Amino acid sequence: MCDYNFIFLDTETTGLNPDVDRITELAFLKDDYVYDEFIRIPKELDYSESVQQMTHISRQTLELQGRAESEVAHTLAKQLTEDSIFVAHNCQFDLIYVNRMLNRNDILLPSCQYIDTLTIAKDLYPYPHKLCNCINYAGVENVQNTHRAIDDVKALKAVFNKFVEVNVPVEKYVNLFGFNPKYGVFKEMVRGIRYKKQYYDPIKPLYV
Repeated sequence: MCDYNFIFLDTETTGLNPDVDRITELAFLKDDYVYDEFIRIPKELDYSESVQQMTHISRQTLELQGRAESEVAHTLAKQLTEDSIFVAHNCQFDLIYVNRMLNRNDILLPSCQYIDTLTIAKDLYPYPHKLCNCINYAGVENVQNTHRAIDDVKALKAVFNKFVEVNVPVEKYVNLFGFNPKYGVFKEMVRGIRYKKQYYDPIKPLYV
């Protein structure tokens, strides 16, 4: 897969409903390029104290340090090309939020491909499959899942690299997203993505 440009991406958001919630932090890694920005949100948007405490991103931080959403959207769009593979943990979630952000700013999502490390993890590891669990399963050191986009995207890249190192056939997961039939696909299905049912397996042996 050396002919592709991998973009490892993570977002933090104001909540779990992309129809009303917004991205508060967007980070991505592409080769040696590191991008991490807070994004200002509308003043009238509800942003719960519990989410602010979990992410350590306050409304005041966004007001003082946040970039305009349009600026972040255009920066990301410029990085996505036909030879890009957008990699995220629970990619469906991040992709829907990114799509909403691009749509609000009249930007079409550039043509690229996607890999969801959560889908890979569900095939390799026993439940649970959060990024912090994958860090432990994969034996990755010096990274952490902090619910801050820049930390999590570094952890994401390290976990993905471990998949490649132990010969997980990651190319089979291009444009393939798993979902639990109990909950269905998060929001709308994305064009070009194949969806498969995945069930939690609490006793699956660790992939070696």
